[in-house]
Amino acid sequence: MSTDSTGEPDIREVETSLQRLWERARRVSELVVSLRKENEELRSSLSEEREAHETLSENLRLKDQELGAIQAELRKLQQNGSSFLNREEKEALTAKIKDLISKIESRL
Repeated sequence: MSTDSTGEPDIREVETSLQRLWERARRVSELVVSLRKENEELRSSLSEEREAHETLSENLRLKDQELGAIQAELRKLQQNGSSFLNREEKEALTAKIKDLISKIESRL
């Protein structure tokens, strides 16, 4: 910094330095506001994602329970000599399979 004839810093240089300092402080303030806003948005997004995760986890847990119950029922039916098809359904399925086999053979 230069000094004037009295040995004091030049007033213009002081004003310029203060102006630069003020601009830096303003930019820092704008950056802080922007970062706070972004932080709040990220926190909100994280909260929404956590809720979605909890919902999906609960749905998965319920589906696992449902699957377990169905598997237990199927094992019980298989142990009793039953199958998942009744007699009429087995006969209908057998007829369809025979029909498909005959159609395939006729095309060969």
